Amino acid sequence: ENKIIENAIVTILRESDKTPVRAMKTNTLGQFAVTTALDEGSYLITVEKDGYGFDNYSLVINNQVVEPI
Repeated sequence: ENKIIENAIVTILRESDKTPVRAMKTNTLGQFAVTTALDEGSYLITVEKDGYGFDNYSLVINNQVVEPI
């Protein structure tokens, strides 16, 4: 819906076993950031906020800086 959603819970899961590796909330601009590097591998990003539904996002890390998503 192209809305800014603050205080949504963003979780990054290791894709292979769905183990959470990071969790954060979005700010007042709907943004979130990870400041500590993730290990190489495949991850799944999930977002939760009551009253909203979000698609999951797959991400592969190969020792590089990830552009904003």
